[in-house]
Amino acid sequence: MTKPTLYQRKLAAKKQAQKVDAKVRRRASREFNSQVLTLRIKLLDAQDGADATELLACLAVVIGTPCEAGARQFGHTPAWVRQLHGAMRSIMGMCEQGYRWDSAAALALSRAVELAAEERPELDAATFAESWVEANGLSVQILNHSVTPDAIAA
Repeated sequence: MTKPTLYQRKLAAKKQAQKVDAKVRRRASREFNSQVLTLRIKLLDAQDGADATELLACLAVVIGTPCEAGARQFGHTPAWVRQLHGAMRSIMGMCEQGYRWDSAAALALSRAVELAAEERPELDAATFAESWVEANGLSVQILNHSVTPDAIAA
């Protein structure tokens, strides 16, 4: 039996890495979709006027990440970016109103969560990751009740 060449070893390692990557992506996708479903149920079940700090913080990450990534990469031209940005303004409005839930926005925010969860292969992975960090920063501000009116772009 002949010893594998360097090229064959690298090719085998690359194939193995691709298998692992695909498995991780499938697991992450399943988990994310489960979290999205749970979040949508919570936002539709939230009581008008109730404290919504944690819910708003979760929404800021789920909606804010693709919104920021899309805005960085494409500007506000795509309709989906504009819709997500509108949802972020609704979230910010609730923060400014004492972090209280406004049930009038529930269906629109549920749709925004659905839109945010759609696959966006056109988004650059590095931009998406940077946007996720930004969205988590906003989430922390929401949890600390320290959101300022300029926390998201106008």
